[in-house]
Amino acid sequence: MIVEEILQGLPENVREVEVDSSRRTSCYFRLEKDERYVIYGASDPKNLLLIHTGVCSGSFTVRGHELLVQALLAQKTDEPSRIVGFVRERTTLYGSTRQIGKAIKIVAERDGQRLEALALPDGQFEFRNVAPGTWHLRPESGEVIHDSDHDSPRNDGAQNTSAPRMRAAFGKDGPAWTTDNIHRVYTRVVPGFIRVDADEVTYPLHIMLRYRLERAMLGGDLELADLPGAWNEGMRELLGIVPTDDAVGCLQDIHWPDGGWGYFPTYTLGALAAAQLFAAAQKAHPGLMAAIGKGDFAPLLGWLRFNVHGKGSIAGTDEILGEATGAPLGAAAFKAHLESRYLSA
Repeated sequence: MIVEEILQGLPENVREVEVDSSRRTSCYFRLEKDERYVIYGASDPKNLLLIHTGVCSGSFTVRGHELLVQALLAQKTDEPSRIVGFVRERTTLYGSTRQIGKAIKIVAERDGQRLEALALPDGQFEFRNVAPGTWHLRPESGEVIHDSDHDSPRNDGAQNTSAPRMRAAFGKDGPAWTTDNIHRVYTRVVPGFIRVDADEVTYPLHIMLRYRLERAMLGGDLELADLPGAWNEGMRELLGIVPTDDAVGCLQDIHWPDGGWGYFPTYTLGALAAAQLFAAAQKAHPGLMAAIGKGDFAPLLGWLRFNVHGKGSIAGTDEILGEATGAPLGAAAFKAHLESRYLSA
């Protein structure tokens, strides 16, 4: 392998080394032709030109890690500290990740200081000239807006359009497939064991239960062995039903086993945001409901593109909602939505 730069540990005049990625490790570091790599490893005591990547060391391609390479090289010249990192989207399959594919604003905070950086589409981000110490990093915006997509498909006007399409798609007809009956199906409220099957009235209670329990576990107030009993008692208190077994109780979700602690509230926060955004869209377009009833979603989509989609993750959740609706995230619009849909005559 041709050596372009030595950071430490090898004579500076070395320009070619042999890389042994198989010794003392069960994980092979595959090298591909014409790729450039940063190799972490240890030189062989008997041969300084032989580099062992002995513990799957974190070697990586230069392509896709340019900011990290620049930071490593800058460290040699005693330049001010940098923070370099990557934003990845976690997938549920084996906890794997993939590139976000869009710009995300990253916030770094420490002792009252706040820094912001915009990640590149491939996920790389960088803060320059930062003070040494421990910085707390987080993406700005994200799941609240991401999960604010629950409202319009259940809209009464949308069912005027969807009902005939359902009849055509399934080849069905009769009383069960009328617009009025489909409306009754969508507005049926029945407590159930399974969160993902819950109606929008009882769904927040499922979230409240999970949030209470995960806070108790993380705070040391609830032992894991006591989770099933606490879950059942919470279901009795909030929904008036008790699971028949843990499969329809505390083992039904993937979030906790997958490491998604603290994620559940984003679902209900997203419902609040959806109701608030939809109310603002109705205010901006008084004929919105009539358009949806005719299957015309262009006014709603246009409003969303201008006020939400076009801003992506460049702005934070509070900023997007504040500018789009004129108010911070709250429960008033969601409450009004439920009262209108489920309590109106």
